[in-house]
Amino acid sequence: MMFRKIKLLISQYWAVYLLGFTIAFGLKLFYSKAASGDLEWILAPTAWWIKILTGIAFEKVENLGYINHQFRFIIAPVCAGMQFLVIAFTTVFYSFAHRLGTKRRAFYWIVFSLGFSYLFTIFVNSFRIILSLHLLNLHIGGELMTAERLHMLTGTAIYFISLLILYQIARYITLKISGAAKKCPNRKFIDCLDESLGQTIGKYLPPVFWYFAITLGIPILNRSYKNNSEKFWEYAILLIVVCLAIFTLFCLGAVLYQYFAQRKKKSLLPFKKMSDII
Repeated sequence: MMFRKIKLLISQYWAVYLLGFTIAFGLKLFYSKAASGDLEWILAPTAWWIKILTGIAFEKVENLGYINHQFRFIIAPVCAGMQFLVIAFTTVFYSFAHRLGTKRRAFYWIVFSLGFSYLFTIFVNSFRIILSLHLLNLHIGGELMTAERLHMLTGTAIYFISLLILYQIARYITLKISGAAKKCPNRKFIDCLDESLGQTIGKYLPPVFWYFAITLGIPILNRSYKNNSEKFWEYAILLIVVCLAIFTLFCLGAVLYQYFAQRKKKSLLPFKKMSDII
């Protein structure tokens, strides 16, 4: 049943999906070969936004990136957030393009997905860098939790939580566009659903799939992980543990929200009926 539905969607939206794949692949290929000057369009806004939020200024250095000498921190191409941009774009685009009702809307959704993911990436990456700057002052050492592992852990947590939030925002927007939200009297779509835990988990699997597919799947498929396999598998284990913990808490929160929302609606039901009579 599911494979039949996927086959039908591909036959209807193959041109849209192909364009989305071309954009994601192009971004990934461009990033793999880009120097700091090629990424000015994302590095400069990130440095500017950090200065707006914290007052911490970064100086542009040709062929290197943006440097803050006080914190000894460099916003280099590796810190540009390009991988998160690709993940955010694929998550927003492929999760909802087919739900908009028409191919024309789906094509427009490509433009929105790319633009919104770009702005969202700058905001999230700026927050990640700001947190990293503060973590530098902790002087964490030891074999178990080194500064590098802490940086990796916080970065993974911030990116994954942000992706789940982005997915929720995109889901709400597409519900509004498609008119599905109108079926709910109070315009809160989640309150109208009577979902099991399995259905809730299934609903939020797309961002998990795209996050793991791009961060772990691509390096495994193209065998680039063999350049430093020990460090890759250490990162993979950390990523899996952190993301699964966050995803569990996220789904539990969604279920609890739905449970209390349903109880609230039931408690108000007699009053609604009385108002109808009056």
